[in-house]
Parts: sequence; structure tokens; C-alpha cells
Amino acid sequence: MTIKPLADRVVTKTLEAEEKTKSGIILSSASKEKPQYAEVVSVGPGGKDEKGNSVTMTVKPGDKVLISKYSGTEVKLDDVDYTIVKQSDILAVVIDESIPNVATFEQVHSLDGTFLPKEDFEPRDLKHEEEELKKAGKL
Repeated sequence: MTIKPLADRVVTKTLEAEEKTKSGIILSSASKEKPQYAEVVSVGPGGKDEKGNSVTMTVKPGDKVLISKYSGTEVKLDDVDYTIVKQSDILAVVIDESIPNVATFEQVHSLDGTFLPKEDFEPRDLKHEEEELKKAGKL
């Protein structure tokens, strides 16, 4: 069975939360927080927002995203849990999850509910910038 979202909706599949904390404590399923990390399964065609402006879909199937904690509608099909969210509930697209100290989001959700274009957000090496500031005596 396939889910085809309408308008500016996005179907996401929740990626499993860590079973173990960084300190090695194993979590029971009841104590785990609702995951905010998901993979985009399918994307609607776009539509209009509350003000009548066109909504261009900026995510695509396969993107790894961070979604608002309690957003969307949860559905279960063929024993798989999905969450259907509005594109505005997607906070960011994760580009490279293996580099922890580099800003890795392709898009950043702005306060007015739109997405900043990819060209307006350049990945930054924060450790390198911090080292440069220390060398220059500005930090």
C-alpha cells in the first residue's frame, strides 16, 4: 500500500531512537522520547498557505529530516509507523549526520514559516572558526 500526501503534506517514517544513552544506560520503550528524526517517504505536490501564497515543496523522498516534536498525524500501515506532517513542521534537512561539529542542515526553518533557500545557508565548520577566532585574539 502507498500513501500519496495531498497539498503541502509530507509522509515521514520515524527513524528508531537510540536504545542506549551515551553513558550506556539501556532505555525501556516507555521512557524513550518521541523521535524527531525521520526519513521522507513521499511528498505532496504543494499548495497554498493560510495567506494564499504558493507553497513550493523543498524536501524529497529519501531526505533525513528533523520534525517538530508533537506535529503531524501518526498512521500505521502494513506494520510500519508513519507520520504525516505539513512541510512547515519540518525544521531542517540533515545532510551529513556523521560530522557532529559542522552545521549540516540544507535548509533552516525561519520564523515566518518558510524555508531559507539552500544557497542562503552555507555549511560552516564551527571548530575551525573557533580556532581562527582564538588565534586572532577575538575569543
